[in-house]
Amino acid sequence: MAPSLSEEEEEDTTHDDHRTFDYEELATATGGFSPSNLIGRGSHGSVYKAFLHRPDQVVVAVKRSSLGHHTQVTRENSCKLENEIRTLSSLQIRRQSPSYVINFLGASCSCSLQEERLLVVEYLPNGSLEDLLHDKEVALPLRSCPSWAQRVEIVVQLARAVEFLHEGCKPLCIVHRDLKPSNILFDSNWKLKLADFGLAVSRHSQSSTNQPAGTIGYMDPCYTTSNHLTAKVDVYSFGVVVLEILSGRKAMDVARSPSSIVDWATWLIIREQRAMEICDVAAGPPEYFMAGTVEKLLYVAARCVSPNPDDRPTMGEVVAGLGGICGPVIRRPDRVRMPGWMDLVRRKLKRVRKKRKLEESVKKGQVVVKCAAGKEGDGGGQSQRSKGKLLLWELLADITLT
Repeated sequence: MAPSLSEEEEEDTTHDDHRTFDYEELATATGGFSPSNLIGRGSHGSVYKAFLHRPDQVVVAVKRSSLGHHTQVTRENSCKLENEIRTLSSLQIRRQSPSYVINFLGASCSCSLQEERLLVVEYLPNGSLEDLLHDKEVALPLRSCPSWAQRVEIVVQLARAVEFLHEGCKPLCIVHRDLKPSNILFDSNWKLKLADFGLAVSRHSQSSTNQPAGTIGYMDPCYTTSNHLTAKVDVYSFGVVVLEILSGRKAMDVARSPSSIVDWATWLIIREQRAMEICDVAAGPPEYFMAGTVEKLLYVAARCVSPNPDDRPTMGEVVAGLGGICGPVIRRPDRVRMPGWMDLVRRKLKRVRKKRKLEESVKKGQVVVKCAAGKEGDGGGQSQRSKGKLLLWELLADITLT
């Protein structure tokens, strides 16, 4: 049986003013659900790009449930789509700005048994995190390779998005249950938004009929064995996605050993104390001012995927912790930072200025400085220094790069 909201939560969704679309209008807008307009597939349906003409042309995304080979599968997918409609509608009512959930625009009316239900949401042009990290055929502005600053920004936005589901839309307290890169989308400004709420449930409406569900590699092992749903299920998935963002490796890769990113990463982080070896080589080593932040994020991810749910932080604790770790980096993503050797040069310049002031004082007869006689052949350099000229080799002579 598909997950569902409680009766009180369902009542809330009946008072919204979201638009009810005509099925034929949406079918026409997608070109008859043309494969050329197919932009993605979810856990229970396909998503199409659609062009509405009321009054001006508006681009939206339309989701229809997948048709299975068996009637039972088709019915389950339809129930999941209905659950997604109810969940997004209820979240829209409680939405706070800024929102990290895809905007719900409406749904088609179910006037007859022959017409399937369709979900309408905003169209997000920059694709998914899956595209950004793994799909080299997708032409996106950041596709060349996300920088470390961009990866850190994505982690922070994702943490805030999941925190909103757990703590920011009370009393719903939504558990997504299917957090993964393909369900993390970006708008035109690269703002992160969560999508695909077909498996989402409220912690206050869970029942024994809500069997464990999700995607292999991102599912909490404790959830699959105990059938006990808590918000820590999403915390585990969040940790897996963070490891994926920082390493560039997929959650499950049978061509590698171990195939699980959790087994591989936690072994390097916890047992071997070699956290930085996890970093995506395609992005190059993190800049000196970013390396510490990336390493701390790896330890946060390791804690989120802890085998014991009680050892995992809440998403509120994660967001608070990231504020201390990533705050300066996120608040000033374009800040110009001088390389380390320039700090050494600056200190050397101060010493040179002091020396020149001392030489000027000697010329004026204010102080007497006794100097040991130098070797023959040093006269040229001494003469130039006495004239106050600054040579590059003098500036860098005692600087050691680390």
